[in-house]
Amino acid sequence: MPEIEASRTLLSSWDPENEAKDHWTSQVRSQYSTASTRYFAWQKRYTTGWRSTVAINAGSAVVVLLINVVFTIGVALGPRFLDWQGTLYEGKCSTSRSIGTLMHIMVNVLGTVLLSGSNFVMQVLSAPTRSEVDAAHARSIWLDIGIPSTRNLKYISKERVLLWSCLAFSSLPLHLFYNSAIFSSVAVSAYPVILVDESFLGNASLNNSRLHGLFEVADWDSDEGKYERALVHDMQVYAVADKLDRLDNKACIDAWTKGYQTVYSSLLLVSKNSSVSDGDDPVLEMDWDYPMTRHLFKGWEYDPFQWICQADRPESVDDYQVATPCMGKELNRVTDNPSEWVVWRYEVSHCLSKSAPRHCKICISLPLMLVVIAMNVVKAAIMIGVARRTRNGPLLTIGDAISTYLEDSDPYTKGLSASGKSYFVNHSKQEHPWHTSAYQLTLKRQRWFTAVSRKRWIFCIALYVSAIGLCIFLFIYGMRQIPSLRFGTLWSNGLGSPDPRTFIAYPGDMDDNVKQGTPGFLFQVLVANSPQVILSLIYFSYNGCSPA
Repeated sequence: MPEIEASRTLLSSWDPENEAKDHWTSQVRSQYSTASTRYFAWQKRYTTGWRSTVAINAGSAVVVLLINVVFTIGVALGPRFLDWQGTLYEGKCSTSRSIGTLMHIMVNVLGTVLLSGSNFVMQVLSAPTRSEVDAAHARSIWLDIGIPSTRNLKYISKERVLLWSCLAFSSLPLHLFYNSAIFSSVAVSAYPVILVDESFLGNASLNNSRLHGLFEVADWDSDEGKYERALVHDMQVYAVADKLDRLDNKACIDAWTKGYQTVYSSLLLVSKNSSVSDGDDPVLEMDWDYPMTRHLFKGWEYDPFQWICQADRPESVDDYQVATPCMGKELNRVTDNPSEWVVWRYEVSHCLSKSAPRHCKICISLPLMLVVIAMNVVKAAIMIGVARRTRNGPLLTIGDAISTYLEDSDPYTKGLSASGKSYFVNHSKQEHPWHTSAYQLTLKRQRWFTAVSRKRWIFCIALYVSAIGLCIFLFIYGMRQIPSLRFGTLWSNGLGSPDPRTFIAYPGDMDDNVKQGTPGFLFQVLVANSPQVILSLIYFSYNGCSPA
């Protein structure tokens, strides 16, 4: 029978294994096609347009976060972590300066990555969508497109306003704390200035009945003077053993008028004669100099270099108060005639200085790093959320607006004549919609600066003037505190080198102003980094003017 033969032919050609294989292949192709479609959809979503830039910034923020977290954990678990501070390096000051410079370059690079990415995402969040523009136009309200705008925040979704605010406020702690989370520490201390005669270098016996100086010790052999006695004895041992650095008068003055003394720890002034000395005491005078700023004590103007200019010996604190500060003409008087240098009634022959162990550290503040990490987490989370969840594309550029209006014209401005910004500003929020009737458009030559509103120009220029004025004020203040300093020596002193004469002391008592511990450290950080806020405002202001 033909039907049976045909069925046999079909059955003979059917192979269950081949059918299963074909079915599996079909499923694989289907799954591959689905995965491929999803991949290309993902690629198109995250590698083109504004979303790709947000995704790149989000990835950069995550990388910065990982660096900050790993770095902080490594320091916190290290052996040199004490009182919420970790030590990255301890040793030579030259090496410490190099490491500190590299670390601050790294911090500024990471901070720039975070803040620039945050600024772009803030611009994305403040950019209106087409529906928000239509809603504003329906109320005769105009919006900014293509520039960072705080004005738009009143007319966009509350969720985006909240995210924009979080990004803005999380930038402030980064400006104030990130740059100071890693800081240098230099060991400086009060140093003794001991005036002796030549017999002191010949191992003369120390038989003083009194220790001279402003802070006098009544009895050389008393417990009160044991530290000074041991110090003078040690300096004599070093001098006899020729273990002190010999400096002529000019080199001595130059070496000891540094801001903070980190090279030497003790000083012997060797007198040419001891004709005015009482008895046969080899120690003629002794005093201490402190590396502190003037005006630090309430009612007491202390000059740390005053001993260099003191030809006569002050006998009381009142004498110190009325003494002329050792700078400007007074200091030049000494430096111009070093061979005639007189200190405390004695003519100086030369100096012997004891080298100090140079002890510098690079430290990290854990509280500041925790604040930085917290703000880093906020920024990274918001950036990731904006890249993933924002559905309606914002009108980020003028091109975006032109594209959407070519596809779907605006019903609220349909038929309106060619109009400038001034028309919409003057007719904003009126009871009646914008007029669609024709009116005469007066053409006149436009300048580039007219693209930016007057308020933006005033705000931007005011910030620049404030920043430049503050820099000029601080520069003049510093130069007035060191009148003898010449422009040629500014760079040789070192960029950012501390000098007690240029410190700005706070009004009040020393105990109230020189705060200790973490609170005092945070207070100093806030004061030192407050100009960063002005620089940030300048950046945002300029970024708002340049696209316009």
